[in-house]
Amino acid sequence: MVPHYIYLFVAFLLSASVEWLSRCRSFHTSWISNIDGLKITTIHAARVGLTYLLMLSVMSFDIVVLVAVVLGHAVGFFLFARPGIVQETGVGDMVKVDLSTSMPC
Repeated sequence: MVPHYIYLFVAFLLSASVEWLSRCRSFHTSWISNIDGLKITTIHAARVGLTYLLMLSVMSFDIVVLVAVVLGHAVGFFLFARPGIVQETGVGDMVKVDLSTSMPC
């Protein structure tokens, strides 16, 4: 039997991955091919499926699962959807990178 904390860790990772998939934008052109459209559709279906799976896990009314899912979303948002971060370029200059609009998958 799998320990309860493994389920909590999986719920945490799934909710963080939902945030990543929500911010994932691989295609920036107005014209996309059918293959690119299929990739976008697959990413969308995975995000929606994971979201419903997390909703079902929260509906177990286990408060610890709810906390794990909310923390996972918070960490995912912090890592993947911050309005802007500051990165070093390697030459001592700091460059502000805006991640609010898109990020590669």
